[in-house]
Amino acid sequence: MTLAMMAVTRQEHELAVHVRLARRNGLSVEEIAEALLHAGLYGGAAAANTSFAIAQRTLAELGEPDAIPLRDEQPV
Repeated sequence: MTLAMMAVTRQEHELAVHVRLARRNGLSVEEIAEALLHAGLYGGAAAANTSFAIAQRTLAELGEPDAIPLRDEQPV
């Protein structure tokens, strides 16, 4: 829920923190991706694209570089 709210309200500066917390609290990468995809359906493609890019970058910092495959070109 929090990930989706951060994505939809364009709180990019907070999203990385919540991705880290989600993993720490046991969410799978698939569950994180699903929350962001769901947010994109209601919040728009721009919010989803930015959120996916932030999540991918954050997961890479956590040692999961290929966790969420993205297209080559991403905003942010």
